[in-house]
Amino acid sequence: MSRGNQVPIEFDPEEHAYTLHGERLPSVTEVIRLLYDFNPTDSVALEQNRHFGTAVHMATSFHDQGTLEEDTVSKPVAEFLTSWRAFVRDSQVEFIEIERPVYHRKLMYAGTPDRVARIEGKVWVLDLKTGATLHPASAIQLSAYLQAYNSSEEISKRDMAEGRLSVQLTRKGYKLNDWRSPVDWPTFIACLQIHNWKWK
Repeated sequence: MSRGNQVPIEFDPEEHAYTLHGERLPSVTEVIRLLYDFNPTDSVALEQNRHFGTAVHMATSFHDQGTLEEDTVSKPVAEFLTSWRAFVRDSQVEFIEIERPVYHRKLMYAGTPDRVARIEGKVWVLDLKTGATLHPASAIQLSAYLQAYNSSEEISKRDMAEGRLSVQLTRKGYKLNDWRSPVDWPTFIACLQIHNWKWK
């Protein structure tokens, strides 16, 4: 398994804040926030969806690490977990990294890809989604994760990521979104420049 960036990066889940040697780094989520329209008509439903998505992410993470206690999983979450298991089985996934924070060594931003995994010999950065619709900015998010992961000097050539895949989970299965547009990475760079300008 790749160890990636060896310099310790700290993540505060409560603040969703990344720090490196005590210096705050912008997160991928913060950088691409300007691409989303945060004006929900039902803030209660939005918060419920967010908590549910977090529960699904935790269950799949524990499952993939072999530490899941099945009796702690609610029925709604279990249905999505079953869909994730189907994807893992169907794709014969070999996990390289699971929920490990990374940062870009030159551009100095950070984030946490859901998974880095090998599928049929190709290394992918994976993102799990539980929403009914998939926002196009998911492509930008994954592009940033891939570049940050690949920027580490400690990653072997064999473990360098090549593809970006969103795995959209539902109660009845899963849908895969293979992002390939070459404009995704330049778009993130533009967002990062704007974010850094506003930050300073």
